[in-house]
Amino acid sequence: MIIGLDVHKDLVYVTRMENDGKITEQYEMKNSEESWNKFVGKYILEMPEIALEASTSGKHVARILSYAGFSVHIADPKKLALIFKSSKKNDKLDSENLAKLLRLNEFPEAYLPSREYEDTYKAQ
Repeated sequence: MIIGLDVHKDLVYVTRMENDGKITEQYEMKNSEESWNKFVGKYILEMPEIALEASTSGKHVARILSYAGFSVHIADPKKLALIFKSSKKNDKLDSENLAKLLRLNEFPEAYLPSREYEDTYKAQ
């Protein structure tokens, strides 16, 4: 199973996709500690792969989910812009497309530096 997350500052759109490509769940949730605790509790036994875009909010969510034990994949936003050339762009489709790219092994993975590295780099 794969979960695509379109993460924004206050809201997240979630798409759950099975390995055969069938979408079995889509919903919007708040981007809050309480919501992430519920998310982890809901999916921790299934251990889906998580796909999301690298952004300030996305990196924060990636760390939360990585620390919880999920396999998290972060997409390079510049490469996604080339892939998602659609005029029909919305949170639901973005979360679907992130899951689809990961399922098809076409996900433009980006590197996520550790929080410690980022803090050290910013301090210099």
